[in-house]
Amino acid sequence: VSCASQWPSCLGSNLIFMDRFANGHRSNGQPKIRIELFQEPARLQELREPWVNLLADAANPTMFISWQWISGWWQHFGGDAKLCIVLAYDGDWLVGVLPLMVIEKKKLGIKWKVLTMIAAEFGADHLDMLVRRGYEGLVPEKILTSVLNDHPAIDLFNLSSLDENGYCARAARKVQEGWTIEKGEPCPFIGLEPTWEEYAKKGLDKRMGRKLRSATRRVSSDLNGTMRSWQVRNERERAMALNSMFNLHIEKWAARGKESIFADPELQAFHHEMSAKLLRCGCLRMYVLSVGGTVVAVEYNIRCRDGIYSFQKAYSAAWKGYDPGYLLTQFAIQQSMSEGLSEFDLLRGDEDYKRFWATGVRYDQDYCLPTSFLGKVVWNMREISHRIRLIFNHE
Repeated sequence: VSCASQWPSCLGSNLIFMDRFANGHRSNGQPKIRIELFQEPARLQELREPWVNLLADAANPTMFISWQWISGWWQHFGGDAKLCIVLAYDGDWLVGVLPLMVIEKKKLGIKWKVLTMIAAEFGADHLDMLVRRGYEGLVPEKILTSVLNDHPAIDLFNLSSLDENGYCARAARKVQEGWTIEKGEPCPFIGLEPTWEEYAKKGLDKRMGRKLRSATRRVSSDLNGTMRSWQVRNERERAMALNSMFNLHIEKWAARGKESIFADPELQAFHHEMSAKLLRCGCLRMYVLSVGGTVVAVEYNIRCRDGIYSFQKAYSAAWKGYDPGYLLTQFAIQQSMSEGLSEFDLLRGDEDYKRFWATGVRYDQDYCLPTSFLGKVVWNMREISHRIRLIFNHE
């Protein structure tokens, strides 16, 4: 099976697609799954090839649990956290990965330890464990059972931003009672039609359709063809577009008297590294709207198999009268249709503009389970605080 038939190759250059079953890798009957706990950041590079191969042959691939994303995140943000990646093997063949970490929290002089998903705090949605095709009925429960029975010394499990229909969420509900399960923010998505005209007729909110037609007329009337949308194709364009997006995002939030998340140099460095990797392997879908030599909007998207993650976008307030953000998203959707993709995922957030584009919505979930007396105390304090805030907000 070629890599191109599965996913544009954002999985590295040394992929090995192995039909282990055909070569007698599995003996008759159930495979013997071995669970290992990986806790050595210095050896993360050793996991690259088996993890990349697993992602390419996974039943549920997502860039946010790829080796590239997890290792890059750990390099930039791991800090004092302790790595806790759970690996499932059939013989010497990697068939499952659950990327976790242990973090220490402190409040009111109380310290407690939490086992949580790596990268959940930085906009990564639909988190899950990776499971190789053919192992879906066995590996998820093996991994979760092992984590629950043999976890490091912690006070709370907090598995956040889980895909509500993913392997991790389903296994958690099956192997352990007592989870507090909270619905996360809505994650709107667009089920793509073959053409823009069909989508405009069947799925696009009429108010958004009117906005787009009006903006297109204003651009045609006022700008004489100088506004154009284009896709980033090389490293020079990538660096320029991403820096422009950072600047536009920072300007937007500064005008509101707040600081953009992209004011953090470490977060900028992480996304430069990740977007460069995505560009090299064919998964970056970064689009720019410019007038002359001026960038007025940038959209940073990621292709994953037959879908798109709409990860981040920013536009210039000076050009707001032309709705540059909407026009660029329209272009991104049209490009996705031209690639024959099936979904455009707008990711978390209940902003009006997302609802106007969306044809459906899904929800991620947060799973929490205290594992010690201290964990129960902390969780109960959190619940009381949450209810008090709800009461005051209601009033």
